[in-house]
Amino acid sequence: MKSDVLQIEHSEFGREEFPVSQASYNLFQREEEKRWELLISLKTRKATLRSKELEEAVDAKPTLEASAILPKEPKLRKGTVIGQDVGYDRKTKENLSSLYYFEHESVEKLRFRVLDMGDGWVDAEVSGVAVVNGSKGRKPDASFTVRARFKKKARLYRSFE
Repeated sequence: MKSDVLQIEHSEFGREEFPVSQASYNLFQREEEKRWELLISLKTRKATLRSKELEEAVDAKPTLEASAILPKEPKLRKGTVIGQDVGYDRKTKENLSSLYYFEHESVEKLRFRVLDMGDGWVDAEVSGVAVVNGSKGRKPDASFTVRARFKKKARLYRSFE
C-alpha cells in the first residue's frame, strides 16, 4: 500500500488514487457522555490515477471524516485496531462518518490500525466501504484504504451530526 495516497476501488470502475493533502485525528471524551470518540479527517488533492468514466463525470477530490465511538478510553499504541461497523448510530441518531466524492455518503466497516506513533501524530492504515457512485443502489459500491500520518488536532470535532 502506498503511503499518503487514498485508494478507492470501485466495484464497477476500477481503482483511483488521490494524494493526501491533510490527515488529522482527535481522541476525546464526549462532554455529555461517558464514551470516547476517535475522529479522523482526511483531505486529498487532484488524482494521480482516475477512472476514465468517473473523470468525465466529476473532478473529484474526496474528503473523509469518520468517527469510532468507544465505551472507554482506548490505549493507542502500535497494533491497536479500532473499528466502527456502521456510519449511523441509531441509538443517538447521529451520523458518524462521511466520505465525500459526488456527495456525502456514510462509511461502513471503518477500520483504523495504528502502525506507529509519536508525540502528536499517529501513523495508521484506515479502510472502509461506502456508496460512491450508486452502481449498487444504496449498497456500498467502493472500498477505500489509506496509510497516512495523522496529526493530533485537539480542536477537531465532527463537522456534521
